[in-house]
Amino acid sequence: MRSSVAFLATLTFLVACTESDDGDSFVVRNSSVATPLASPLTVGGGRVVFLAAENLTAGGTDLNGDLDTTDLVAHTARFNQGSVRNLGVAAKEAFIAGGEIFLWVDEAEDDTDYDGVNGATDQVILHWNDTAESLEYVATVDVLGSFETAIAVGDALYFYESTTPGPNDTTIRRVLASAPTTVEPVETAAGGTLSPRLLGEDEGLVFLALDEVLEGVDLNADTDSLDETVLAVFDGRATTPLVVNTGLAMLDTDAPLDARRLAGDDYLIAVLVDEADQGGVSLNDHSDPSFTQPFLPAACLGMAPDVDTNDQVLHWVRFADLLAGTPGAVGNTGLAGFGRVIALAGDPDGAVATLSDEADASCDLNGDGLLDDAVARWATAAPNSPYVTSDSILRAVEISVPGGSMGLAWLNDRLIAAISEAGEMTDIDGEPGDHALVAWLDPADGASADWTIQHPTGGFGTGVAGEPFAGTTWMRPDPVSNRLAMTYTERVPNLNLNTNIGCAFVQKDADAVDALPVWADFAAGPVLDFDGLGFAVSETAPGITMSGGFVFFRVDETADDTDWNDDGDKTDLVLFRNPLTACNPVPLATSSPGAGDSVVIDPGSGGAFITSEASAGSDLNNDGDMTDFVVRWFSF
Repeated sequence: MRSSVAFLATLTFLVACTESDDGDSFVVRNSSVATPLASPLTVGGGRVVFLAAENLTAGGTDLNGDLDTTDLVAHTARFNQGSVRNLGVAAKEAFIAGGEIFLWVDEAEDDTDYDGVNGATDQVILHWNDTAESLEYVATVDVLGSFETAIAVGDALYFYESTTPGPNDTTIRRVLASAPTTVEPVETAAGGTLSPRLLGEDEGLVFLALDEVLEGVDLNADTDSLDETVLAVFDGRATTPLVVNTGLAMLDTDAPLDARRLAGDDYLIAVLVDEADQGGVSLNDHSDPSFTQPFLPAACLGMAPDVDTNDQVLHWVRFADLLAGTPGAVGNTGLAGFGRVIALAGDPDGAVATLSDEADASCDLNGDGLLDDAVARWATAAPNSPYVTSDSILRAVEISVPGGSMGLAWLNDRLIAAISEAGEMTDIDGEPGDHALVAWLDPADGASADWTIQHPTGGFGTGVAGEPFAGTTWMRPDPVSNRLAMTYTERVPNLNLNTNIGCAFVQKDADAVDALPVWADFAAGPVLDFDGLGFAVSETAPGITMSGGFVFFRVDETADDTDWNDDGDKTDLVLFRNPLTACNPVPLATSSPGAGDSVVIDPGSGGAFITSEASAGSDLNNDGDMTDFVVRWFSF
């Protein structure tokens, strides 16, 4: 494995967007219809499902037979084939469970009464039957606000059905890929009925919101029935999933959640609990004698207790214990947080982490004399066992770093942070300007845990003698393929690194202001090792993602000073691929701008992405113009 600057490299003979070099693997194919740039791409079962825009396709085309050209119509294609199948229905969203396609459809948009009641006015789930090549009605669903319509987990699709739950049932329903039109209720663990709404899913655990007003009962033991977002969960992978109430009230449906799958059927959950809704009491009052361990750094011990009730406080939940009714399944860390939570499965008990606003914590956590920082904090997932009491360990995080992490991520059950020089009010790297510097910490080290922001062997991804730091402008929240994707800035070593060092040197630009794609992993030591390539990517939207032993990213031709798609300009974004453990980059096709992944990947099968015809300089869907966005795909 190359590391440091020897691996920040590219090849000199790649001057245009080739579309195949591995037989059928990575042959880029494209649709004959147009799609909106923001249209979701759903992958699974070796294919992609996307929504084609009637008004953009060939100047206006009725794709679902309802005599208008205003719809988004579902289409699908297999990664190893060039043909596209029009599913013939206006859809809002697609889901794939166990390789089966399901569609959320507004009957009014498709002008069809699929459920046979109320005319064409309902929201329904339909199944695409591959054998019969037809659509099948599954269920009528209820769609409300910011809640999810449906969630696919493995072979199951879960959704909220517009019906009254029976005894011991919930309003959550599921269908399995093996019987895609047979609707089953998801039951409660404690008996009785519940009407939860879907919030999301992580590693197979499904998050739900319970509304006490709707349920007419106190669900978090705070003596009122007014809390609208009490967290419930179930294991979406289970043969018989059971909904269990955590008894924890969150601020709203946007409250951050995280789950880490443990051994067997267990999960560790991290959640921020709203003090006002959880009984209107302070959950981070460290003068409370129930907190038997010190939670504050030394600099804050003399400060007045936090007795307000307007904080969000980090809690942990052990799913198996919660489901079994075992005491101690839920714990309060006493750490005020916001925006981001992480659950880690490391020894001995796992850990949970969040970002703390110093004002919410009523404490100058990093000891810089101000109360304006966001500081990374963590605690073990066991009663009254925080790790951090020293302000020398607490660091300000650059929460403006895009990519979904808010500057705090994880890899191999260790925390990865973008430490803010501005927040620390310290020039750490010795370079001009304030930067976000990559650091890591292992919570399992307990009281000796500390941030490592220097590479123990020097170099730290740059290979530059005496340059021990790495800066970033974008970071994913979670690892993929056991690696964490981020950018690596030229500004911190203050050197031009996108010059193909390590493969075959070629001078592309002469500046030191670019961001390069890297995919970090932990080497022996442990050492955070930065593998990457010498290409300039968008600083805020490189779309780095990984699967099938490859990494994919968008190269910014302007920043890289190279016309990679050979269209006579240097203004485009170009999709590249490269093996995770070697230096062999290949440009696949012109890409499109966006904050999401450069490719939406079905692991082990293939991927799909969207190309701008204008940027590609080509009428990709052969409709006589070059103004469309077109879905493209390839197989591994």
